[in-house]
Amino acid sequence: MSSIAIPGAVFSSLVFHLKNAPSDSEGFLYGGMRTHHVENITDTQSSGTREEKKLYVESFVCFPERFKFYDHYGRPHTERIKALLGDDMKRVIGWFSCRRNSTNRPSMREKVVHRRLTSCLTGVPCEDFLFGLVTEMVVEGSMVHSTDYSFHNWIGTSLQPVKVGIVNLQVTATVPYQLFPLTPTPSSLPHYSSTLQQHRTNFVNSEGHMQQPMLSEQLYKAILGRLKPLCESLSEASLAVEREAREVEQLERQLQELTTLAEPPPAEEPGKDPGQPLFVSWGAHIGWLF
Repeated sequence: MSSIAIPGAVFSSLVFHLKNAPSDSEGFLYGGMRTHHVENITDTQSSGTREEKKLYVESFVCFPERFKFYDHYGRPHTERIKALLGDDMKRVIGWFSCRRNSTNRPSMREKVVHRRLTSCLTGVPCEDFLFGLVTEMVVEGSMVHSTDYSFHNWIGTSLQPVKVGIVNLQVTATVPYQLFPLTPTPSSLPHYSSTLQQHRTNFVNSEGHMQQPMLSEQLYKAILGRLKPLCESLSEASLAVEREAREVEQLERQLQELTTLAEPPPAEEPGKDPGQPLFVSWGAHIGWLF
């Protein structure tokens, strides 16, 4: 097997189940193996083809708890697997495990379970039987959620990672779904219409508006209403602190000036030269003025 391909919608749905499951979850992968003939052009050969096998993951079934189809020793429950999957056992191409706060590395139990599942599930050859691992890490003290994923198959004596490609819709100008009508076509099946009408009140109000976006908008406005007075209080407090800092600085300058004016002049030291003599004329007398 050269690589794995999984549609973006299937992969996002798998991650969605991980986010919303009450605990670690596991399940099976459905799909099939396809062979492609790819053009192989080299420096010495202008034309040629090579055969490339690709495993396509088309859907999955998820169980919101562990040990649903095997025991604590890693032994699969064959009868339980048949009851859970039914006729879809032939479509199983692998299984997956979703774990929280864990490294993205297969555990010893997962390796044992994988080796033993290949003997009771024959959707693909044993060497191509797939194991998907999705892990989520939450950084302590923050709101950052990190999701990692990897896919493995058994090579030699251990699980080895395999190249995986997420297949999206591509460019709208080159794919056939652009030719479909843009307006939705109403279904003529009566059960389809009755089911929609039965559950319509859970999603749409009496005015025809979606309830979840409206509730989200109300929550957003409520948060803004609480944040606005807090921001105004913070701005006023910052301005008050700035005014008081300027007043303190001005008072410090005034205190320094008053301290300088109140200081007495330095006293003369004994035996110091009094300086130049000053002559004073008073009548006919001239004397020294010290």
